[in-house]
Amino acid sequence: MSIQSQENEIDAQEGDADKVSTRQTAPKAPRQAPPVGVIRRRALLVSLGILLFLLLVGLGDALGGFLPHTTTPFANGSAQTAGALRVTLQFTPNPPKVSGDPSTQLDLTLQDQHGQAVDGARVQVSLVMVTMDMGVNDMTALGLGQGRYQAKVAFLMPGAWQVTVNVTPPGGASASTTFAVDVAS
Repeated sequence: MSIQSQENEIDAQEGDADKVSTRQTAPKAPRQAPPVGVIRRRALLVSLGILLFLLLVGLGDALGGFLPHTTTPFANGSAQTAGALRVTLQFTPNPPKVSGDPSTQLDLTLQDQHGQAVDGARVQVSLVMVTMDMGVNDMTALGLGQGRYQAKVAFLMPGAWQVTVNVTPPGGASASTTFAVDVAS
């Protein structure tokens, strides 16, 4: 191979390298904005999707008010211990219903460890909704004699509630127990 042909080959390789480097370093053309019609169609589709979602959520919420809410009745006569006392709870109506005013009657029976009725106790009842912060609704149950106590309570929303009974017997220490209650609409 002659010197001249080697030089031509080297020049050709350098030229190709220049083309490659030029291609790599050449600035890219700016991206074209989509036409106004395409932008409008996209915005319309997104808006319709959001509107459809909101309609479905609203429809589900509206239909929820018409569908029957099946709530299992509270096991009236359920008993639990609070310290050394046996606390029995009953509701009228059962299951308790939602009401803005105290229309559900709560009946409690207190017995000591020997099965004797406990009279003269201070009985405090607290209602707390489990799934939503509705605050605490406290009331004092009135003694009716023979270990029976009664209070009128109001459940403000349907769902799961906790009914905590705090008992302070005469001359004794305070103790409490909590009942789980499902409230019907």
